[in-house]
Amino acid sequence: MTDSESDQQAKRKRKSKLEQDGRDFSCKHCDKTYFSTIALNNHVKTKHGNEVDVVIRGRGRPRKYEENIQNSAVFDDRYKIFFDSLDKKKGLEEEYDYKLLIKECIASLFSEYNKSLKSITSEDDFSIFDSQANSTDSHMLDYLAYVSTLSSKEYYNRIVKLILLFRECLNIKFGNGFTSTNKSSKNLPETANDFLTDFMEVNENFGMDFTQILDITQHFCHWLLINNLTSSKLSLIN
Repeated sequence: MTDSESDQQAKRKRKSKLEQDGRDFSCKHCDKTYFSTIALNNHVKTKHGNEVDVVIRGRGRPRKYEENIQNSAVFDDRYKIFFDSLDKKKGLEEEYDYKLLIKECIASLFSEYNKSLKSITSEDDFSIFDSQANSTDSHMLDYLAYVSTLSSKEYYNRIVKLILLFRECLNIKFGNGFTSTNKSSKNLPETANDFLTDFMEVNENFGMDFTQILDITQHFCHWLLINNLTSSKLSLIN
């Protein structure tokens, strides 16, 4: 046996489920311990999802405002001023047909990314507008209607793209038609981490800036929370 093979066997032995040495990451909700924060976070999300805030992993060094992201008051303040910046704020005389912009975004997504989509089947697939009351689709449309009163046209197009892609992720993950038939968005924030890592990153973020993806995702999920459409909170960690 070579030295390399011996090292590999030793490594596997150290990470045996029965081995405790090196399990430095303990769950504060039970007696489970893990070798990494990733494994611990997966355990908490799976086993204790109803006991804790939902966690979204960030990328790289956190921005300054993320240092206190777990403080609800801080995030509430960020939510309230989200559209105050010039690049996001709707001009006093700026007008646009938000439903038309949604339709244009659907056509654009299908034209450029149809191989990665499931619920958008053509450039004029506007099935999201046929949503049942209290479905995830209806909540997404309500959100898009709300932010259209606050957002500049340019930034609104980014929001629409993100929400439509979130919808795609849900329908791919849970089955086509999920967002039109699922009667509640209460668990939607719990899928946000998978949306960011398993869908957006895999598809190179569909040409979107990752910082904007995080910002819009958080804003949308917080809107769900304050409108009593979910009981899950989002917090951002590295």
